[in-house]
Amino acid sequence: MVKKKQKGYFKKPTQVLNEVEVKKVNRIYKSLLEEMKKRGRKNG
Repeated sequence: MVKKKQKGYFKKPTQVLNEVEVKKVNRIYKSLLEEMKKRGRKNG
């Protein structure tokens, strides 16, 4: 896979990423949310 900046990549990343990558991102996102909760931040 050649990494090039494509139009629409940032608009719909879920269509570009495969399921495994999406699961990785979701896991990281959840861990970040947990860290924010531990620090008592309420930024959305």
